[in-house]
Amino acid sequence: MTEIKEPGARGPRVGELERAVLEVLWSENGAEGWWTVREVYDVLAAERNAAYTTVMTVLGRMVPKGLVEQERAEKAYRYRAAGSRGEMAADLMRQALGSVAEDSHDALVAFVGEATEAERAALRDALARLEG
Repeated sequence: MTEIKEPGARGPRVGELERAVLEVLWSENGAEGWWTVREVYDVLAAERNAAYTTVMTVLGRMVPKGLVEQERAEKAYRYRAAGSRGEMAADLMRQALGSVAEDSHDALVAFVGEATEAERAALRDALARLEG
């Protein structure tokens, strides 16, 4: 999966509308995870003022960024997120750590130090699963 970059970083960036589109694609209403432009637009139109053609353009631009997958379905294209919300969040975290490579240990310690007890428990569980 392509890495997602925050403003100021090099490479693909995720804008506000792209994030909204991803939220739609991650929701459980899509047939087998695939959505048409019309379906995405209908959900977004209830929340924001976006033209159908804008949603179509944004989805098309998200394909080469590696954020969404596209397939032809009869006369239209269908889209789905290229990765889960967790996978994309993990990419952002790896990018942040990569930007402070020399101090990644300190960055991790600071992150865990500011984590809630529930987040620390989730980290402990994840480490336990990964280590055996």
